Amino acid sequence: MRKDRKLARLVANQIHQFLLDQEEARCQALELEANDGKSVKRKIIGAPWTRATPQTLCQDPDLLVMVSEYDYDLSNQEFKDFCNDRGVLNVAGTPDSEYWGFMSNYNKSKNDFLSNAILNRPSVSYGNQHQYSARELDVFWRIILIGRAKLQDCWEIYTGNCQTKISSEQADLFS
Repeated sequence: MRKDRKLARLVANQIHQFLLDQEEARCQALELEANDGKSVKRKIIGAPWTRATPQTLCQDPDLLVMVSEYDYDLSNQEFKDFCNDRGVLNVAGTPDSEYWGFMSNYNKSKNDFLSNAILNRPSVSYGNQHQYSARELDVFWRIILIGRAKLQDCWEIYTGNCQTKISSEQADLFS
């Protein structure tokens, strides 16, 4: 098992180095093409995330928001217990709530969310009514995406399949 982790880290480091080299080659080509002596701004290439142990959950919201495919099952009681034990189930809200519906039915889109009268109703605080702005609704949608990704991450550990699908934007880093 220890050998597998060392191998995974070695591969992750090699991928990271490849991405760094690719970015350096891109910038050098642009600098030669411009031929004016100006330095091209390099993109920051972060190291790919790997699980420190087979049971480690991802905590990085920037990585979690990139997850775009889900297959977790919130109707599976054993999975819900597993999530609860890991401190993840709370992201789904309470069963039978509208929020739970968005977490359990991951086919619901941002448009479904924006058109949901219950989730987007104005809130009342200290007697004042507050209508959510477009920015606040975008943040709320991002929270739903991160919650779905946390559930997916937990599902993959639960099922023993630790290969989270990534979005096409992240996949572009490796092409």
